[in-house]
This record gives sequence, C-alpha cells and structure tokens, in this order.
Amino acid sequence: MRRICTLLLTLALLCTPGWSGASRAQETITPIAHIQSSVTAGDDSAFVGQTVTVQGIVTGVYGSLFFVQEAAGGLWSAIAVYQRGHRVAEGDAVQVTGVVAEYYDLTQIEPTAIEILSSANPLPAPVELTAKEAASEEWEGVLVRLSGLAVTVAPDSHGEWRVKDTSGGLLVDDKGVAYDAQPGQEIVTLTALVDHAFGSYRLIPRSLDDIEALTPSPGTGEGRGGGADLTPIYEIQGDGLKTPLAGEDVNALGIVIGVGPAGFYLQDPTGDDNPASSDGIYVYQGRKPSVAVGDCVLVRHAAVNEFYAKTELNEAGSISRAEGCAAPGPEASPAPLAQRNRDPVEIFEPLEGMLVSVESLTGVVQGPTKRFRSGDVEIALVVERLAPYLPGGRVYQDRAGDAQGLIFLSGALGAELP
Repeated sequence: MRRICTLLLTLALLCTPGWSGASRAQETITPIAHIQSSVTAGDDSAFVGQTVTVQGIVTGVYGSLFFVQEAAGGLWSAIAVYQRGHRVAEGDAVQVTGVVAEYYDLTQIEPTAIEILSSANPLPAPVELTAKEAASEEWEGVLVRLSGLAVTVAPDSHGEWRVKDTSGGLLVDDKGVAYDAQPGQEIVTLTALVDHAFGSYRLIPRSLDDIEALTPSPGTGEGRGGGADLTPIYEIQGDGLKTPLAGEDVNALGIVIGVGPAGFYLQDPTGDDNPASSDGIYVYQGRKPSVAVGDCVLVRHAAVNEFYAKTELNEAGSISRAEGCAAPGPEASPAPLAQRNRDPVEIFEPLEGMLVSVESLTGVVQGPTKRFRSGDVEIALVVERLAPYLPGGRVYQDRAGDAQGLIFLSGALGAELP
C-alpha cells in the first residue's frame, strides 16, 4: 500500500500547476542569447568549456545535429546541439544540458542530457533578412527567410550552391536537402537556418518545402525531367536478378511511393509493361528524406548499386521536385503469393521496389518477429500451415523449404502493423 500511495503522490505533484519536475526545478536556465553574444577571440563563445542548461524549440534537424531556438526569436536566439542517436524532432520543446564547444566556427552544445518537454509546438517565425545580413554571427542557428534571390553557382561536388540578392551573395549547403539549382534560376523565397563552418556563413534549408523557386532558367531544359538525360527505372532494374548498370551514373525520374528513415522508393510514372522488369527502385540517402509520397522527383547523378541483392541508387548529386510525371501515377500491382519450395527471388524480383497489393491470403499470421538483430519488427504471413514457432523472437520453420512459404510485413515505412 505504501508503494501505491507514493506513486499517487508523485503523480499529484506532477499534475500540480507550476510543477515541471524535480530535475528541471533544480536547473539554472542560461538564456541562449547570453551564450551566443558573449564572445572572446574571433567569434568563439566565452562559455566554451562550461556546462549550461538551455530551453527552446527545435527548429531544424540534420542527422546528429539539431538547432534549438528561443520562442521569442531575434538576435543570438539559437544554438546548435550535437548528439548521435538523439530522438528530437522539429517542434519539440526541449531542455538541453551540456558543455559549450566550438566546432569549425559553429557554437554548439555537446549534451549530457536532453529532455523533451512537449512536442508539435509552433516554430518561431523566420526572420526576414538580406543575404548580407544573414552572413553574420548574431544570426548563427536562427531560422531566417530570404527573398528575391538568384542562383549564381550550381551545386558543386559537395552539393553546395550559391545565391545572391541586391545586398550580396551567400552559400547554400545541402546538409538538409540536395537541390538541383541552376545558374540564373530565381528563388522567390528561401527559408533556412544560418550555419557557420570553415570561416563562412551558409544557409541550410531543411527540406524542399523551404525552397520556393521558379521554373529553371532558359537553357537548363524543360519538359520531362527538366531536360535531363534520363534512364528509365525499368532499364536500371533490367529483367534479370541484378542490374545491368551497376556502377554507372544515371538520372532517374519517378513518383515517390514510400519514405523510410534513410531513403525512399521511386517508381516510374508509366512503366514498360514488361512483367520481367521492375518499375521501382530504392534511393538511399543515409538520412531522413525531405520528399513525400506522391512527389514527382528527379534524381541526378546517382550511382547504381546492388546492396545485399537489392538494386539501389545512392550518392545522388541532387534530388529535387520536378515536372513530367504522368498522372495519375503508378497503381499497386497484384503481388503473387510465396510458395513453398519455390525460390522467392524468382517470384518477387520483377516487383522489387514497386507498389504492390496482396488481394487475398489463405494462411496464418505468425509474429511479430525480427529476422535480424537490428531492424524493424515484422509480421510473418505463413502461406501454408507449416508449424512455425518463435525461438528467440525469430520465425523458424522445421522443414526444408518452409521459409519460402513466408511473406513478411514490415513497418519500416511508418505503417502501423495490424
């Protein structure tokens, strides 16, 4: 009874107005502006080496790096935080405790603790600046918006490109999104965070939605794929077990049919009506994509690769929204069922990376399970009653050929499994 009473008392305290938890009550919050505006030699913060606790709204996430900004915004109001494996998202209100450091000119916190206070909060309004104004220490990490820009330099081998307005020029980094900018192209508005690295300030848009651009300038090509020399996805896939274009550099156009944590699936808008070749392919980015299901996307200068028997595009030079995808786009193709004692590759290779549907299934659901030590939990659909069981959380069939009668449903693309 004592244990129950203690629990209820704790819950009562947490629900009391003004109570925010013992850990937060004992912390002294340092305004981000104090950390950023107190500088010593050059642009280094005077707080370097000190442990601080800050609070703010997450305005941008770039892999292990994210930015926290005070809700009121303004000069000196944001700071970078670097931690591998964090779980924060845009709109989270967070409390971060850690040591202040400088990393190639960027002031950041290397945290010992990150607490998510709430989620889905509105972001601070972007500050309207010129290119010249944005290239300044007081705006480091702040969410800004520039208008009336023109592209002056196309993306280089690092994916960096340049823009200018009447006040001057500025670098745009692909840390958040690769964009196929063309010299002379008009950028109506560019929303981004201000980064500082290697002695220069640059803008880092978070997704394609941050770039409002007009059609590419004359000379860059119009029509399907903006004039790019396209290789249809079904030609990349070929009609065999492996791609005939391994190692080649290709441009591909398609409609996004699925988005995962490190890449997305792209399907040719029309296909080739060849049942032996797939119309879909996986585009690996190694980070959360900025595209969405239904987007018509042009992938430029990507390497064709076979990764554990799956054909992929990776190391893309740029990924951008495009025109030229025929409406209404790909429909789900009926998928055949797995069969005992028949190689699944033979059945499913022609559908690799495509949008499919299973019309009916006679069998049993076995799961959830995990076939791999790392990866997503799956549900195994057993096409035949094969006496499966789950030692150590893995589907196991005790007769030769049984595993070929399984179909796995994965939640890797965000679907809620039944």
